[in-house]
Amino acid sequence: MPGAYLTEGGVHFAAALRMVADAAGFGEAVAASAAARGVSPDLPHPDTLQGLVWFGNGAAASFSMTLAAGGASIAVRAVGTQGAGEAVRGGLGAPPGSRDFRLTLQTAGEAAPDVETVSALGSVEAELASFARLVHTTPPPVGAPSLTLTPGEAGAAGATDGSDPERDAGGQASGGRRATGTGAGAAAAPPAPHHSVPDVREEGLGGEVHLTELPSMEDESRISAVEGIRDLALVAALLESAAAGGERAPVAQIA
Repeated sequence: MPGAYLTEGGVHFAAALRMVADAAGFGEAVAASAAARGVSPDLPHPDTLQGLVWFGNGAAASFSMTLAAGGASIAVRAVGTQGAGEAVRGGLGAPPGSRDFRLTLQTAGEAAPDVETVSALGSVEAELASFARLVHTTPPPVGAPSLTLTPGEAGAAGATDGSDPERDAGGQASGGRRATGTGAGAAAAPPAPHHSVPDVREEGLGGEVHLTELPSMEDESRISAVEGIRDLALVAALLESAAAGGERAPVAQIA
C-alpha cells in the first residue's frame, strides 16, 4: 500500500478522531478523500497526509498528519453550533518535552473558555491496567487453548526442585535427583476462576494502580482488536484516496 509508513502512527490519530465522532453521535467513518506527499529526505514517502473524512450521519472532519515536522503537536478540535472544544498536546508555547494535554471548551455566548490541563504521564500505565483487567476477567473463547494449570499439573510443578524442569518419563530429574513432593504440594489449591478479579498492582510513571475493579467500556475501547482494525481501515482509505489522486474512497466496515 502506498504510504503504509503512515499507518504506524496514523492509527492513533484515527482512533482519537473516531472516539470524538462517536461521542458526538456521528457514527462510523464511511468514506475519505486525501492528498499525500513526501517532505523529509530521511523518511519513507509519503510522510505527510491531509484529507477529509465523512461519517455515517453526513458530518465531515478534516484529518492532517505529518511525520516530517520539526516540532510535535497533537490536537483534536470540534466546532459546532453550540460551541467549540479542543484537546492539544505540544504546539507553540508548550514546554519542551511536555506530555500534558490542554483541554479548552467554550459554549456559545460565553465570554471566556474553560481551560484545564491534564497530565498524560499515566496514559501507558492506564492502558496496561486495562489490558490486565480484561485478561483476568474475560472468559476465553470456546475451544481456545487453556493457559491455566490443572490441579494435577500444579501439584507436579510444585514437586520439582526447580533445578531442571526437564524430567524423563520415570520421574527422574536430569540432574540425578528424584523429584519428590509433599502431600501439600500434590494437593495444591486449584487456580482461581478465570472471571475473578485479582488484586494486581502495576507501578510506573503514573503511580500505583490496583486492579480490583471490573473492566469498563473504556477498557474495551482501549484494547479491542476490532476497534484497532477500524482505525487502520480509516487510515487505509485515506491512503488509497491519496494514491488515486484524491478520489473519494470507501472505508471498510468491520463487523
